[in-house]
Amino acid sequence: MSVVARERLGGWDLVALALAVTAFFVLFSIPMKLTANSDSTEYMTFSAAIRSGELFAPSVDQPLSRGLGTRTPGYPLLLAIAESVTPDTVVAVRVLHGLLAVLALLYVPIALRGEVPVVSSAVSVLFGQTLMQFYYTTAITEWACFNLLLTVFALSARAVDEPSLGRLSLLGFLCAYLILIRPAMIVVAAVPPLLALVQSRFGRVRALVAAAAPFVLILLWATFNLYRLGSFTLTPFSGMNVFGVATIVGTPEARPDDGPELAILIREVNARKLPPAGETLESPRMAALGTANIYNWNVHQIGEVVRRQNGWDWVLYNRILIEYAWRAIRSNPSGYVAYVAGELGKLSRTLAIFLPAILFASFWLWRGRHRGLAVGLLVVVAIHVLHIVLCALVEVVIPRYEDLTSYVVLTALLVSVGVLERLLPWNSRPPEAATT
Repeated sequence: MSVVARERLGGWDLVALALAVTAFFVLFSIPMKLTANSDSTEYMTFSAAIRSGELFAPSVDQPLSRGLGTRTPGYPLLLAIAESVTPDTVVAVRVLHGLLAVLALLYVPIALRGEVPVVSSAVSVLFGQTLMQFYYTTAITEWACFNLLLTVFALSARAVDEPSLGRLSLLGFLCAYLILIRPAMIVVAAVPPLLALVQSRFGRVRALVAAAAPFVLILLWATFNLYRLGSFTLTPFSGMNVFGVATIVGTPEARPDDGPELAILIREVNARKLPPAGETLESPRMAALGTANIYNWNVHQIGEVVRRQNGWDWVLYNRILIEYAWRAIRSNPSGYVAYVAGELGKLSRTLAIFLPAILFASFWLWRGRHRGLAVGLLVVVAIHVLHIVLCALVEVVIPRYEDLTSYVVLTALLVSVGVLERLLPWNSRPPEAATT
């Protein structure tokens, strides 16, 4: 049985929440200039296509841009809604990111108020948001995913302590939408059905249907891609991810039975990728990014040039990139394993810090019958581990991939500190009177 006291929000709780929201807007009120990169440009292009209707009626004379051809609609849709309020993109991003921050700042403390003091939760969430401040000024998916993952953490805890079909459906919707924002968030897909299976208040079939039904959003998007791209897919982007990693570890050879497109790609990329045979890679222009990133960037530029020269659509391009990549990996499987192991070393840095604290916290939470919080902590740790493993398998694990889920784990751990203090053996205060 879990200890869950569903208290009404008191006056001081409301004051704490108001101060937290005020503190957020004060801390984040610095003059804002969008940090531009190719990803943000593509999201803004996608947003403009939603608002203009181009997404639903693309020009037959112009090929789809990379943003429209390969990105998923979750973040651009939110950006389009914000831009419908104000045409100024900088203001729209500030409005969108501010609303997402307020969502986490309010929902996490309110959802967990029976176990963790509201002020403690609010301060912890605000601290986590300050760690992610760079992404507040960048029109990419990290800020949205960070705040929604914190909401998933709190909602998972509630779904364990007080299961309801509505909570399971809302959790399913959040997880499905996270995948539409960032396909690498596919790692959250198992959370709603697993929580539906472990609860005992409702029949498992009913609970599974409630948890899984919102994932129809992904099927709808894949069906729409079948109409506009000719492929039932979430995104024709997977080949672009693994292509860069594969060319680091191996070099595929052309075969007599290769199709003309694959033969062209193999010939052109093998001839032009860095470093040339027998030479080391030196690129002062991008040295700050590290060798793996330089290499990744280089082969993608070559691949994009070859795609444009041959007029390949995104689905065809993705398919031949996947074939190129797996052939490269098969040419040197031990090199691929060594590469992935090296990328996973980045995961060990965060786990060395977080894992002992998480295991300790989860043990005491479970022992003190705060099982929802214990499960919530383990959920975000699992998401972090699986996210980094997925990234390591198919691309270079750059810092922003690590930041996203590691800061979620840290924030969730800090949120839990408020209840842990009451559960320490030398603390004589009993848990608050509870309902189940």
